[in-house]
Amino acid sequence: TMIYIKRWAWKHSTPSRMISARNMHRLMAVSFLLAHKFHFDMYYRQSWYARISGLSTKEMNRLENQFLADIDFDLYISGEQFNSVSGFLKKIGNEETQRNT
Repeated sequence: TMIYIKRWAWKHSTPSRMISARNMHRLMAVSFLLAHKFHFDMYYRQSWYARISGLSTKEMNRLENQFLADIDFDLYISGEQFNSVSGFLKKIGNEETQRNT
């Protein structure tokens, strides 16, 4: 989901469409939905994703269509991209663990 949000921000972040506290919830929800659908053969109904996100099914459908168009339907994540984000998250996790010990 982080990679999808980064793609969206890189391609479409303008002053009127910047990531903010007001839209982060929707960006996380739709990017999770797309990641899950793309990477797993079996997935839940759209209404389930909407319900757990606190959105209506109609809004989730709209967000999915708009987000896909915004990232040019590019859902593929290369091994290099995955490893980069994975390494970044591990680094943050290790730093947090060290601070708490």
